[in-house]
Amino acid sequence: MHGCLVLSNRLLAMADRGGPLPKRLYLVWKGRADVVEEIEILYTYDYTGKFKGYVPKIDKWRRVLGLDKHLPKFLCGETLVDFDGILCLIWENKNKENNKKGRRKEMVVDWAGIRVLDLGDEGLFGSILWWETVALGLPNGSSIAHCLVTRF
Repeated sequence: MHGCLVLSNRLLAMADRGGPLPKRLYLVWKGRADVVEEIEILYTYDYTGKFKGYVPKIDKWRRVLGLDKHLPKFLCGETLVDFDGILCLIWENKNKENNKKGRRKEMVVDWAGIRVLDLGDEGLFGSILWWETVALGLPNGSSIAHCLVTRF
């Protein structure tokens, strides 16, 4: 299974060959996505660098404008999570900051906080609130499988 989430009180799951999803969702969502609870929009980020939001009220995908030139493009290694109403994009950092042997010892990720506004007929507009690079203390070569937010 590539991903699962709750949207409009429905559990949705994405598998290799689809899943119990409406066709409109299946054609765009490929498993790396999350819902920002406050506004009930499913967000996904694709390998072409495009953010899209599925708005259940109008049963339509809409592009999130304002982010295209500010974020890198990924083939894989990114995930999304809702962080108190802010959409967070986390991805594996591929920059070549080397140690003495020419390789990193630990996994490094970047993460960006994105505020998305639903401007009605004008569409969705995103702005980056922060962008940080973080060393996770995991061995280099590790992968991001899924992220979630917890409170302790």
